[in-house]
Amino acid sequence: MTDIKEAKIKVDGYGDMIAAVTDTEMIFQREIGSYQGEYIVVTRDESARYFFYIGSYGSCSGCDFLEGERDYDGFIEYKTALDYVAESKPQYVMPAMLLKSLDTDLLHSTIKGMFDSYDADDFNIKDAAELVKAVMEREAITTTLSE
Repeated sequence: MTDIKEAKIKVDGYGDMIAAVTDTEMIFQREIGSYQGEYIVVTRDESARYFFYIGSYGSCSGCDFLEGERDYDGFIEYKTALDYVAESKPQYVMPAMLLKSLDTDLLHSTIKGMFDSYDADDFNIKDAAELVKAVMEREAITTTLSE
């Protein structure tokens, strides 16, 4: 077995990293902003609980955790990723039944309220609809979403 201190994982973004170290499935990921801003990542565990992570990102190695820690090929030390995620507790944890009961407008307003930055308006109703759709597909539920 590989020593955890020596293990590396390949990640394309915060969602990949969070899902890898929490042993969950990434359902949704959005960056809110441009060169810097906030991200939302939603993962799902085996017991159908959804975890909402909110964090910030930047555009360079000096102002963004992943930019500073990933190597040229996109790998990060597993222990480093684990430490980051341990400090980035999920904002919300929702069972599937609760999440499925939220309509898109309510989810949109709930998520917008989770962001601190002025770019929170960038998370629009279409993003909320895509998140609900991703959850519904994962839960094998058919629905029609209006946009």
